[in-house]
Amino acid sequence: MQSGMRRFSPAIRRADMMLSNLPPASDPLVRRVAECLRNHELLVPGTSALLAVSGGADSVALALVFQALAPELHLSLRIAHIHHGLRGSEADEDARWVAEFAAALNVPCDVVYVDVPALKQKERGSTEDIARMARYRELKRIKLAHGMDVLATAHHIDDQAETVVHHLLRGSGITGLGGMPWKTGEGHIRPLLELSRKEIRDWLRGWDMPWREDSSNASLTFARNRIRHELLPLLQKEWNPEISRTLYRLADVARAEDEALEMWAEKALDDALLSKTRDLVLLDIPCLKRYPLGLRRRVYRRAALGLSSIDAPLSYAETAALDRLHERRAQVSFRRRFRAWSTRSHVALESFDAWRGPTELLPGTRTEVPSWGVFVVTTAAGHFALPGTDSQCQASFAAGGLAMPLHVRRWRAGDRVQWGGSEKLVADLLRERKGNADPRTAVVVCDSRRVVWVPDLGGIRATEKKDTNYVTIIRESWRA
Repeated sequence: MQSGMRRFSPAIRRADMMLSNLPPASDPLVRRVAECLRNHELLVPGTSALLAVSGGADSVALALVFQALAPELHLSLRIAHIHHGLRGSEADEDARWVAEFAAALNVPCDVVYVDVPALKQKERGSTEDIARMARYRELKRIKLAHGMDVLATAHHIDDQAETVVHHLLRGSGITGLGGMPWKTGEGHIRPLLELSRKEIRDWLRGWDMPWREDSSNASLTFARNRIRHELLPLLQKEWNPEISRTLYRLADVARAEDEALEMWAEKALDDALLSKTRDLVLLDIPCLKRYPLGLRRRVYRRAALGLSSIDAPLSYAETAALDRLHERRAQVSFRRRFRAWSTRSHVALESFDAWRGPTELLPGTRTEVPSWGVFVVTTAAGHFALPGTDSQCQASFAAGGLAMPLHVRRWRAGDRVQWGGSEKLVADLLRERKGNADPRTAVVVCDSRRVVWVPDLGGIRATEKKDTNYVTIIRESWRA
């Protein structure tokens, strides 16, 4: 079966799904959730909410609470269920059950089938991770397709405790210890985060509400299940009877401090940033040296996320390697991620797939080289300049002295250019004339024989002669 949406019949097949005795808005647990919605600004009256419902106790409680609050908050509700293709007939029955549950609540429902076993053949990661990523991918798609304001999931205190422990065991820093936030910038909210698993189940039993049990939750194959069934019960028994609530508080503190540190890191990056494009970031070393280690690490992570080849935050090893660069001149490379090096003045981070050229420059055209500038080449009897263009960003040559075509590329070791009547190394000129400028961040313009212009060294203007055609090269923008 192909991944995609599969609708199940909304007809109620079971007598016990009549749900005649629904919790009212005045119910104490419903009021607690309503208070969380207000205190954490999770939604406003009139919000449309997509509810992720697996059929388990937590998501059933989420749907019932939102159903109770809908009239008071003028909520528009929709339910989504993701069938992962992992548990055969049991998963099929879960999907049918959720469709019937939604129909009993009179809430529209989408059931989507995702072939996780097929995805596992194509993607790297555990079954658990691939299923989670596929689930959120589909939930976001459904949210967007129906124009819903928020996606609500039923994570609770015990889920938060498991997440914090899982992150800790994987070597997370303070960001990971913050666990799951109440809300994300993409409209994902977690309204039940202050409730425990026991509170939720006791509440459902009190209202005689049914739910489904996922047999895979008892399997110790998955890391989170081992944390849930073995590690946390051991900590609860031997160390702290309130371990889940303690870890919840730890996450709350860590998140708040992480947010504060991120604000300072953003300001620190603004101060240290010399230049930034999708291919190259330059950071000022004297500025970096003024920051404590923890702040420098965050600066590196924020700076790197802007590079085209970085799709996930830097690891501990990567940030540690970068931090050594501000102390001594060196270079490092992380395969298929990025390269980095340092000079006396800056640390440079370069995308693994950064442009290196050559790119041909055709007369009469504008050629954009992403991250490195826009080049215009003209041929005319006399010099040509674009209005408002700095003379330092253009070079003019007698057409007869160039071996066309022209092209632009990154600097290479050994590049030479004619300068002051003799040929000199581009690297030496940049260091002598531009205050130890880094040649690895420079581009050169070449004809078919040699380097003819190094834009970072400034403009060139040939002596104008009568009846002579000139080629003018203009660097219209730089590192935009």
